[in-house]
Amino acid sequence: MLDKTRVSLTEAMRRFAMSISIISTSDDKGQHYAMTATAVVSVSLNPESMLVCVNKNTLFSSVATGADKFAVNLLASDQISQSKDCAGGLPQDSRVNNKEWEVHDTGVAILKGAQTHILCRKSKMFEYGTHTILIGDVYNILVNKTIDTLIYMDGKYGKFKELK
Repeated sequence: MLDKTRVSLTEAMRRFAMSISIISTSDDKGQHYAMTATAVVSVSLNPESMLVCVNKNTLFSSVATGADKFAVNLLASDQISQSKDCAGGLPQDSRVNNKEWEVHDTGVAILKGAQTHILCRKSKMFEYGTHTILIGDVYNILVNKTIDTLIYMDGKYGKFKELK
């Protein structure tokens, strides 16, 4: 029964239209890491906080264990290639490069051209099932004035179109 439920849940989740973010962090040696994520939500406005789910079998999860900060980089509709790169298209040590990234004053790498950068201090981290759940308190936000967010649904990329 569990396998049937897992398959059905996977099928159901393909119907959720989700914004795509790249989560970035760094280790104690200053090496930057990034991964694509759709499981990203705000937790609270008091304190201002974000939640990110990361597969616990990834290098990113291991690095996040020792990191004290991370950034949520919400992707713009023209950043499909960056999404694919950070979803496994590039090795972890090649994802954050000088061309598309810059290091913020706080030491966290942020993706140029993203819709917004939400900079967080890790406040809680725990495992549940196959994932590590990170909760971070927001300490800075950088917002692009144009709203043109990349969306992912049913294994495909898209962008928002208002219905009239």
